[in-house]
Amino acid sequence: MALRFLNSGYFAGKVGIGTDSPNATLHLAGISQTGTEAAFRIQNDTSNTKFLVNSVSGSYNLQFKNASNATKVFLDSSGDSYLNGGNVGIGTTSPEAKLTVGNPGGNT
Repeated sequence: MALRFLNSGYFAGKVGIGTDSPNATLHLAGISQTGTEAAFRIQNDTSNTKFLVNSVSGSYNLQFKNASNATKVFLDSSGDSYLNGGNVGIGTTSPEAKLTVGNPGGNT
């Protein structure tokens, strides 16, 4: 059964995709453990993927891409992960170097 909304849609409660008994607000189930499959994807208006959760032979990765469609954040559950471009702050919202760790007891 296909469900199509022409203007706006609203669901009260939980939504399941691949399951008829969701236990979260949005519950995706049935992702392949053996092949490569996108579990969740957000594309822009030119069909470029900007956010992606992938299943790769039972491992998972999370990717964020920029306007040029280059992967800038890649978090892998079983391998190397990276942040590519810009600075990273821990305990600060304005990092001044590749990695800035703020003062845990003070303002940064």
